[in-house]
Parts: sequence; C-alpha cells; structure tokens
Amino acid sequence: MLLAPGCSDGQLAQSAVDAPCPAGDLDCEAAPTTAPIAAGALLALEIRPVIVGGVSAAVSLRSGDDAVLVVEDGLVRAVAPGVAAVLAVGDDGAVVDLTHLSVIKADRLTLHRGGGAERDERALPTAIQVFPNEELSLSLRTWSGAQELAGDVLDRWTVSDPAFLLVDQGFPAERRLRVPAAGTATLTIDAVGLQQTLSLEVVQ
Repeated sequence: MLLAPGCSDGQLAQSAVDAPCPAGDLDCEAAPTTAPIAAGALLALEIRPVIVGGVSAAVSLRSGDDAVLVVEDGLVRAVAPGVAAVLAVGDDGAVVDLTHLSVIKADRLTLHRGGGAERDERALPTAIQVFPNEELSLSLRTWSGAQELAGDVLDRWTVSDPAFLLVDQGFPAERRLRVPAAGTATLTIDAVGLQQTLSLEVVQ
C-alpha cells in the first residue's frame, strides 16, 4: 500500500493511495484524495506494499519526471506544474506499482481560525478586531482557483509589532498569536511566491 495525498489508487492495483490526516487532527480517518499538490510544497509518502496473490515485498519510490517532482527520503518535493508518476520499485528494479501526482501553481492563500479538526472553514477577512490578551490559533490554506491544494508549504510568518507574539507549535502552516493589552499590527505570511496579510486591532 502506498499512502500519499494528492493522487489516486495505484494503477497496477498493487497499492492504494490515501491522504494522511492533518497534523493534530485526532478525529480524522485517512481517505483517498485527488487534490493536486502546490508547486513548491512538500508531501510525505508512506509505503505499505501489498502484492495481490502473493507476499509483500520491500519497495522504494522514484519520480517519473524530476522536472515536475522529486522524491527524497520519503518526501515528494513539487518542483513545477505538470503531471508525473511516482513509481514503486522493487529490489530487483521492477516497477511494482505507480500512481500519478498533479502539481499546480497556487494563485491565492487564505487564513483561518483554528487548525486541524478545529479549523474554521470560513476564511478570515483582511482585517479583524481582537480582545486584549486574546490568543488566536491560525492556519494557512493554499489554493488554485476553487481547488484547495495538498502539501506542506514553506511559509514565513511575521508581525509588524513584536508585542503581538507569534508561537510556532510545530504543525505545518499553523501558528498561535498572543495579543497584547493594546495596539495594532499587521500579520504577513509569505508562501509559494504569494503573500497574505491580516490587520489586527485590539479593542477595549
């Protein structure tokens, strides 16, 4: 079995491809997905070889087109838009199974309250009011048109006023923001060549 988001079941019927649950989502059950990967994102792969009518065999993963994606230490790095196969290769060099991954360039980012199972599906506007000493849990989503894209993007979060404290909890595309007793600030997130901002005003 080959587990990965952003693709379909193995086309030689020797493996299945599922989407692992988001980090921190303890109530999630993995399910198949056909979501494309954002160009520039990283995607974790898990291999569970299942040979129909025989015994399991150890396999490794290879990319069918390094110009679109590369496989390094169990991670797929989406390089550029396109479609490429991920090959499950046995010790003898034979292709045991394959699946195709689609890579798309993101054209927008959205910011949401909460993360994992607690994420609010509604995107935040570009400006919000917050209470003194409030603590916000925020998460970033990547899109191409109406399609949400898979993969962990390399993101950079900054805030204009250091009194607004950003805390990295170790989950991809998520941060916690601790609000001071008073003030205004702009939160800026840069990812996959795009930028999203959120203006914050503390109200008494």
